Amino acid sequence: AQRFGRIRAMHRLIAKRCCTGTAFALAMALGSPPMQAAEQAEDCDDYYYGISRTRDLKRAFACHTRAPDEDKDWMMLTVMHLNGEGTPASLAQAQASFKHVSAHDASTEAMEKALALRAAHPETRFPRVDFCKEIAQTTLDGNECDAIQQRRADAATSRFLKPVKASLDRAGAKRFDDLKHAFDSFRKADGERVYEAFIDGTIRNAEAMAQEDFVQRNFVAAIAAWGPKAAPPSSKRSLTDADAELNEVYRKDLSRFDADHATAKEAARAAQRLWLKYATAWKHFAERLRPNQPAPDDLRAFLIEQRIRELRFSGEGGGTEE
Repeated sequence: AQRFGRIRAMHRLIAKRCCTGTAFALAMALGSPPMQAAEQAEDCDDYYYGISRTRDLKRAFACHTRAPDEDKDWMMLTVMHLNGEGTPASLAQAQASFKHVSAHDASTEAMEKALALRAAHPETRFPRVDFCKEIAQTTLDGNECDAIQQRRADAATSRFLKPVKASLDRAGAKRFDDLKHAFDSFRKADGERVYEAFIDGTIRNAEAMAQEDFVQRNFVAAIAAWGPKAAPPSSKRSLTDADAELNEVYRKDLSRFDADHATAKEAARAAQRLWLKYATAWKHFAERLRPNQPAPDDLRAFLIEQRIRELRFSGEGGGTEE
């Protein structure tokens, strides 16, 4: 049996991320396509986690409770009753909600243990249950938690970028939009590259989302270093040396894939082509910001250093960022 409410919630989450590579991967993992916008239900996670708004637990609880029973996220209702989030804490109500969960898997076992512990020690004051850290044990639940974290990161990035664009003149804003579009295309492709690289494992969704998050953090760092009002840093080594290392790391990344993984190799090539377009968009943006000087080699070297770290990060399965 499936936990249908959680799966429908996941479909809603995928639909909100319809333009990222990871979204397609998550849809395929669920065995069905994302829902259309008209079919999307209210986003209870947005209230609960404060993704694009101030966190509001009362509204989150109301959102979950007014959903039809077949769509209810009974696991989250169990958590909220246990924690007293948006409603008075009640072990009895938590137990009643949990009875509606039909699945039996590692996540439900973790919830059963949490409920049993509190039932055995009613006088003890327990810390709040964190669903993602303590309960989510299955690949599906882990993917959902990873995707929520990525949505939060996306919202934070949007807040960071908004005043950057507002500080630009019309021509600068146009170059900035071009840069953001090039970045979004590259980020999507890099998520798909990593998904295909880990296609044979259950960690493929998590790895793809981790890669997209890492790439996005690099983009924010680049804006902070080279954007308006920044004092661009000097490169620690020559562009020639950086470019040579990138070529070496890229060839090593391609060499991982044999004839049975041609799709993964093509995804890697596609991502690198889009990174080149992203780097070119950066050049044009930098030239608009500082019209009296051409985009320096230091900028290209900075972006190359970031790309080297991105390829190594994914090549080691979400490993070191160094």
